[in-house]
Amino acid sequence: KKSLGMDPSRPVVGTVGRFTPQKNPRDFVRVAALVRTQVPEAQFLFVGDGGMRNECEQLRAELGLENAMFFPGMREDVPQMLRCMDVFILTSLWEGLPRVIPQAMAVGLPVVANAVDGVCEVVRDGDNGFLIKPHEVQTMAESIVRLLGDPDLRHRMGEQGRKTAQQEFSVTEMVKQIEALYEELLIKNGVARPEGLEPPTFRSEV
Repeated sequence: KKSLGMDPSRPVVGTVGRFTPQKNPRDFVRVAALVRTQVPEAQFLFVGDGGMRNECEQLRAELGLENAMFFPGMREDVPQMLRCMDVFILTSLWEGLPRVIPQAMAVGLPVVANAVDGVCEVVRDGDNGFLIKPHEVQTMAESIVRLLGDPDLRHRMGEQGRKTAQQEFSVTEMVKQIEALYEELLIKNGVARPEGLEPPTFRSEV
C-alpha cells in the first residue's frame, strides 16, 4: 500500500481490469464517491489501463477523490495488488467468465459485482459476495459499506469465496472436469478405456 501512496491503516476497495466501456469504469468512480459519504476513510484502487483512463481521472477530480483513488496502471504483480484490498468489486456490463473474480476469491476477498453473464456462475448473492443490477451504483455502494462495516461478514464471505475458487476453479478441478467430459464422449461413441490403463495423475503446484 505504501508503494502505491496509500495509507496502510485504511480499508481498500479495488478492482483489476481495463478502462473500457465493457468494464464500465465510470461507475467504479461513482460508487467510490457514494461509499466515501459513509466511510470517509475508504480508499479505492483500479489496477489496469485503457482508453477511458483520462475520462475517469477527470471524473475522479470532479468528485474530489484525487487523494482517495489510485490508478497504478498495468501491473505484473496482480496477486500483491489483490492482497492490498479488503473488498473486490466488478462494474462490468458484460462478461464471459471473468477470471479475475476467482483470483480475488482465492486470496479471500468478498466480491460485489454486477449480475451479468458469467459473473453469476461465480458470485452467489449473500454467500461469497453480492450481485447488483448494472448501473445501480447506490445499491453497490450500500453493499460495500455493509462489508466495510462488518469484519465478520467480510471474513465469512471471503472464506466462502476461497472455497469456491479452490473447489470449482482450481487447475486440478478443471483438468478433472475436462477428463470427465472426454470419458463421457468416449463412452457415448463406444470407445472404452483399455483394460488396466489408468488416467494420468495430475499434480498441481498451485
